[in-house]
Amino acid sequence: MRKEYEMSRIELEQTLAASEQTGPINREMRNLIASLQSHNHQLKSELQRYKRKFRELQTENTRVSRDGCRLEMFLISRTSIEIIGSEIIGMVSLLLVEEC
Repeated sequence: MRKEYEMSRIELEQTLAASEQTGPINREMRNLIASLQSHNHQLKSELQRYKRKFRELQTENTRVSRDGCRLEMFLISRTSIEIIGSEIIGMVSLLLVEEC
């Protein structure tokens, strides 16, 4: 009986010693988990901001591209008109020279 009591007491002391060691570890782990959750939340917020900015830039890119195509068509038609106009002026000049 005394031997069982002694064994139980030793087991209890070992359990208490182990509990004393796990207390600070558990507290540190809770702090680490809270810190990681906070960082994760910040990263998710940042991701949403970048997604919104990406969508805005896509819209802006589409608008600029469309406006660029319009400008290109305008410049092409203007150049064509200038070329045709200069050819007509050249023909009229030749006709006037031939009449004289």
